[in-house]
Amino acid sequence: MFEVRRRPVRSAFLVGTHAMAVRKIWIEEGCISCNLCEDIASEIFVVAAGKTCHTKKGHERLLGKDPELEERIHEAVDSCPVEVIQIDED
Repeated sequence: MFEVRRRPVRSAFLVGTHAMAVRKIWIEEGCISCNLCEDIASEIFVVAAGKTCHTKKGHERLLGKDPELEERIHEAVDSCPVEVIQIDED
């Protein structure tokens, strides 16, 4: 079965010859509560019923440790239909 993606997912770790890691995640105004980010990276994002997306308390301790999670964070950023998920990288 093939996976369909809206936008290309960039590598979370290699840009040129430098390793990249997500250091900070935040959500700007405008979330439409589509739950896509939570479906992709539930360790980081939560969309409570009737609310907009926010990052889970304590998510910072997970950043920079798991390459697969980092890739899913980038996938959530790239998949957000209103582009409100923002990240800082090293």
